[in-house]
Amino acid sequence: MKEDVHNAHAMRHRVLLSLVVACIAALPTLAGAQRDSLRLYYVGRPVGWEHYAIEPTAGGLRHSADFEYVDRGRRIHLASATAMDSGFAPSQLDVYRVNDTSRTIATRVILGGG
Repeated sequence: MKEDVHNAHAMRHRVLLSLVVACIAALPTLAGAQRDSLRLYYVGRPVGWEHYAIEPTAGGLRHSADFEYVDRGRRIHLASATAMDSGFAPSQLDVYRVNDTSRTIATRVILGGG
């Protein structure tokens, strides 16, 4: 049972990271904020949505995403925020678990500088 829960969490993180990387790789030259939605599929079936925004900041870009999908009958809601420099190199990734009353940081990755 514990292994199933661990595997499910690992899968969610891999899905989240792969979607973030795919969004970053597909970035056009940005003049302003870009917002869009992606349909999420698992084993060929629609399970949820990702809504994302890519916005210019003083030091580069910010990619924020909100993921909502159903996993074995349970609603899963995650959010993420990625800070990038002007060359699209990521400097920080935050992944949040979201429920009806709170938003908790599940993972924080800080890259570079010391």
